[in-house]
Amino acid sequence: GLQRVGIKCAKRFADEPLDAVNTGLVARLCVLDEFCLEVMKVEGIVDRILAAIDNRALIDDMSKRGLWLDIITIASCMSTCSPEAMKSFQAVSLHVKLISLLKTFRSSGKMPSMREEVARCKTMAALFVLIGNLMKGDDATLK
Repeated sequence: GLQRVGIKCAKRFADEPLDAVNTGLVARLCVLDEFCLEVMKVEGIVDRILAAIDNRALIDDMSKRGLWLDIITIASCMSTCSPEAMKSFQAVSLHVKLISLLKTFRSSGKMPSMREEVARCKTMAALFVLIGNLMKGDDATLK
């Protein structure tokens, strides 16, 4: 039932253009460790996540910020349930990239609208969670 649908969504996430509804569903289901472990079996999923995290068009476009935050949520879940994902994230020094992004969001310079400020706060919170997960995952990351 739900697991089959979720895996189908995860395969779609890995293979097709990013879709907010599909990505959101995968993000919500990934909080369940057993589903997260199944998602990790989808070929190319970690590479897709890493590419999406680096996608400046997703990061900078406020209308796509929710989609990007769902990708961050998937990465956070994977970093806690999958040693393979953690190794992949550490291999590309994802924590360093995220800290750099966090600095960018923290020092935006202009006076944001309330909507932008809320999005900025949600973004920073999601980045803190993922960075924390990555830092807990391996003592070598802390060095």
